[in-house]
Formats: sequence, C-alpha cells, structure tokens
Amino acid sequence: MTEEGEELETGKSYLKAMEYNLKLMEDAKPKDRLEYAKELLRCMQILTLSVKGWRSWLANYEIVDNITLEEFQEIYPKMRQLITDFVKLDLEITRKKFAEEEKKTPPKTTPKKEKYIS
Repeated sequence: MTEEGEELETGKSYLKAMEYNLKLMEDAKPKDRLEYAKELLRCMQILTLSVKGWRSWLANYEIVDNITLEEFQEIYPKMRQLITDFVKLDLEITRKKFAEEEKKTPPKTTPKKEKYIS
C-alpha cells in the first residue's frame, strides 16, 4: 500500500474510532461517583486522542498547506471557544477544590517563644 493509501486507511480508522467514542460518551449514564469518575476519565482519554491528532496535523506543513484560510477562519473561533470554556471550567473546579482543602488544613503556627526568666 502506498504512503497516501496508508494515511487514508489511518484516517478512516481514526474516524471510526472517534465516532465509536462519541457514541460511548453520548450514551453514558453514570449513576454513582465511581461511574462518573470512569466516564470523565474516558472523556479525557478521547480528548487527548483528538488533541494529539490536531497537534500532528498542525505540525505537518503539508497538511497545513491543504487547509484554506476560510477553513482556519471557521475552525479557530470554535476551537478557541471550546478550549476557553474548558479552561474556565478547569479553573473553577480547581479553585473550589483548593479552597475546600485550605479550609480542612489548619493554618501553620509558629511556636511561641517563651520569655527567658533568670
């Protein structure tokens, strides 16, 4: 198989895998904390696969050369908004959990120096 043919097959298998993963995410109905954690982990793994694909494309000048300005103008605002929302959620949850931990942890106190009496 030629290199282009291999890339086409790789692209097809990627699409098939991502469509399957999307269906798994859409159909998930977690009921308890463990299932929520499992599904969130699945979401992160799927996101990681997608990000790796995008990074690979954007680092490949041959692929970038085949993406038009109009396509970039369509993709960029959507991707920027998606990532902005994700980072805002990340910050919101991290700040909340950090504040909860700070409340649990007693403040560090330095031992009082006793006055020296002779």
